[in-house]
Amino acid sequence: MESVDEFHQLNLDQRILKAISDLNWVKPTDIQQAVIPLVFAKKCLIVHAKTGSGKTAAFAIPILNDLLQEKQFAMCQSTSVVVLAPTKELCSQVASNIKCLCKYAAKSISSVDISTGHDTDQIKPLILENPDIIIGTPSRLMKVLRSGILSLKDLRCIVVDEADLIFTFGYEDEIRDLRSYLPQKIQAILMSATLDDTSKVIRRYLVKNADWVRVELPDEAFLPGDSQLTQYIISAEDNDKYAILIALFKLRIVRGKTLIFTNSVDRCYKLRLFLEEFGIRAALLNSELPVKSRSHVIDQFNRGLYDYLLATDESQADHSTSNNEGGKKSLKKPRCRDVEYGVSRGIDFQMVSNVINFDFPPTPILYVHRVGRTARADQMGTALSFVSKLEESRLADVEALLNPAGAAAAAKSGVASEKKDFASSIFRPYQFRLSEVDGFRYRAADVMRHITRKLVREARLKEIKIELLNSERLKGYFQDHIPDLEALRHDKPLKHVAQPHLKDVPDYLVPPSLKALMPGSCHSRKAAERWKRRNLHTDDKSTTSYVNLKKRLQIKHKQARKRKSQNPLFSFGRKKSKVG
Repeated sequence: MESVDEFHQLNLDQRILKAISDLNWVKPTDIQQAVIPLVFAKKCLIVHAKTGSGKTAAFAIPILNDLLQEKQFAMCQSTSVVVLAPTKELCSQVASNIKCLCKYAAKSISSVDISTGHDTDQIKPLILENPDIIIGTPSRLMKVLRSGILSLKDLRCIVVDEADLIFTFGYEDEIRDLRSYLPQKIQAILMSATLDDTSKVIRRYLVKNADWVRVELPDEAFLPGDSQLTQYIISAEDNDKYAILIALFKLRIVRGKTLIFTNSVDRCYKLRLFLEEFGIRAALLNSELPVKSRSHVIDQFNRGLYDYLLATDESQADHSTSNNEGGKKSLKKPRCRDVEYGVSRGIDFQMVSNVINFDFPPTPILYVHRVGRTARADQMGTALSFVSKLEESRLADVEALLNPAGAAAAAKSGVASEKKDFASSIFRPYQFRLSEVDGFRYRAADVMRHITRKLVREARLKEIKIELLNSERLKGYFQDHIPDLEALRHDKPLKHVAQPHLKDVPDYLVPPSLKALMPGSCHSRKAAERWKRRNLHTDDKSTTSYVNLKKRLQIKHKQARKRKSQNPLFSFGRKKSKVG
């Protein structure tokens, strides 16, 4: 395969090239270089590529380009492409990506995301127009097909994104029944970051007697290398996790947009209430919230309105592992949970600097997809995972998947887990002495005593009621009032902060090595005074404390103009204003 340095070498339509330029995509990724020519050749593909490598664009660009060419000679409007994804969030993202690539061809290509509507009647008018591209979950697609309002007789291509999750979310019956609605000869594309035996079953259901081409880059790793992604672990029990997390945030050790994962909805609300007590506001994502609200939260997080986003991926966790909390507790799961929810798989969170596993994921694959939300494309990222003694076996499973050689060496040496040698490991121990933040431990323990199960339950009910109202507004009113949509936020406090003093960090709680970095500390004030005296050339502390260099120059110029206007020697030759 020849290397392609620029997109125009792929002979794409000028409208698509212009849209790609607006997205600031400089050159095709490795997987795009491999997949795009094969899609043009109408091959049935099984594509395996790591998360964040540009898989969506790899199939969307050639498909859209073919549609634009076929439109020149098409006699009637028909649905030519179906894109299936296991979650509503992923469907929304695929629809958004296609919309961006069709920016300059919106009049020629139409697409509809059928996963968002609760009632088929809501999207029936759009489907009856036979859009070129249908995007949705398998269950939603089958519901539309059984209603008779959609025909796939002219279908040419079907794409299954995150194919290995299709059966995990319980869509096997839908995929099997879908075969009867498809033409005999179509192009099928299966995309995923991790492929298993599921792909073989899907291939048999969708297309029979086809020659499949497997696309897998050589030496393809699950996650970016150490030069791009740094993976840390902190050994901490449950009670210490809260204190360490708040210390990392309040001492500004962790900076930038941060995605924090927990394993349950209750845990997520508990953590949000805890952070609110310390004046840290965070948005929240879980399966109980309406899909419109979830999509809006992701959009606002990507645009930088929130620095912290708390998320659960309990849908994937429930499917991939057995419930470890006992039967009684599992019966209390809310009935309103959306089984088509998922944020750790496929969702393109933009410019995420850090991913924090507050609860260590139950499976290695779930770890890969959580951490894969950062260090995407060519960006740098950091992953920080809290690991308790009960979770050390999970950590070993992740190490065995991502670093088989290092895991084998550690097993051969027989070193105890508490004396683990990290020289051959992909993980680095986070150098954090808990003794230096004892003050935070006492404060965290005091706050946690007030966050009871009743308070968490009330917070969940309040949040759901608010988001249901927001979701209805998002469907109607906000579509015509964009400024109000921009003002709608999802990180409002769930309760009144009863202890406002917790927002500030006293100087005695700050470790000596970090005092110079803390805003408002005596060390930072003294450093600022030294800088101002050195740069403003004055010893007058009363003025240098409040007037920076730019302001001082503005005042100096204003005073000079005033003196000039008051000097009669500068008034000669000035035109006098006419009186009367």
